[in-house]
Amino acid sequence: MFALESFNNIHKHLDTQLSLAPIQGITNHIFRNALHKHIGGVDKYYAPYLRIDKEKHFRPSKQYDILPENNPDLTLIPQIMVNNSADFLKLAEFIESLGYTELNWNLGCPYPMVTNRKLGAGLLPHHTTIIEILNHVLPKIKISVSIKMRSGLTDDTELEKLLPKLNPFPLSEIIIHPRFAKQLYKEKANPELFKACSHLSAHQLAYNGDVFSPDSFRTYKKQIPAIDHFMLGRGLVANPFLARQIRSAKGFDIQEASEQFQSFHNELFENTQKMLRSEGQTLLRMKSYWGYFSHGFSNNRKAYKLIKKSNSFNKYHEATRRIFKEQSLLLQPYNRNDNNIDE
Repeated sequence: MFALESFNNIHKHLDTQLSLAPIQGITNHIFRNALHKHIGGVDKYYAPYLRIDKEKHFRPSKQYDILPENNPDLTLIPQIMVNNSADFLKLAEFIESLGYTELNWNLGCPYPMVTNRKLGAGLLPHHTTIIEILNHVLPKIKISVSIKMRSGLTDDTELEKLLPKLNPFPLSEIIIHPRFAKQLYKEKANPELFKACSHLSAHQLAYNGDVFSPDSFRTYKKQIPAIDHFMLGRGLVANPFLARQIRSAKGFDIQEASEQFQSFHNELFENTQKMLRSEGQTLLRMKSYWGYFSHGFSNNRKAYKLIKKSNSFNKYHEATRRIFKEQSLLLQPYNRNDNNIDE
């Protein structure tokens, strides 16, 4: 059985670090704090990216998300998305001023609205630009820099070309999602590609992609045993207990887990409502969460349908009460082929 008081001991079963991936609109400080408080199992959290807009500003809401006072009890690594040195320096200086010692550069976002602007994975084919930015920026900042990247934009060839070019730079880590951007999330991640290219890098590497269950974690860990940091994304959002399942040498008390999930959910709802101050916007955000959460319940399609039909707080609370009363929390793997949301 697994009680809340055992949080301090959960790390003894696993030497590998587990982190939460940055997912726009999902893994904000409200989600991170609720997960850390009620469920746990995660070593460090990556905040969704900060980006400079056309007016050379970055959103106050994004700044608010990474303020230390809004992330008091967890290890947070802010992420940035840039394609030039000036924006990199501006964001790095802001993040450093908050007391952070590491930032992560997003070279992995796969969505066309981003990649078409030569941002995220859209910058991967432009090796010269990446190298110029690192050459210009790293001597001017004290904060450590890690990179999160896809294996390429339109195919997997960028990974093996770019990794050796990054070796001269003092990067703290490179997190590789072995799937190219044009695939979005439609194809499976390719851990064999990760393994085949890992010898090309002199840096500490981390793995990200399709870790949806303890079994899939063990499979990937067996394939790449030298890797001691795995980043969990959609699988952890769909099953917030995934990190604890991976760590635990014991089984779970489902009743206890269900109560912990409800406490996590209730805090997530209450603080989302406080932040957004709008019934409509709060419901939209909670429906996005339930596009993931519903995968963990015994009748996931019915669960999501109940949430999706909710057009008021009263209807929403009625829907969640029904789900918690009538359905079982299964702690089952996220099924990427049975998706309740649009990726």
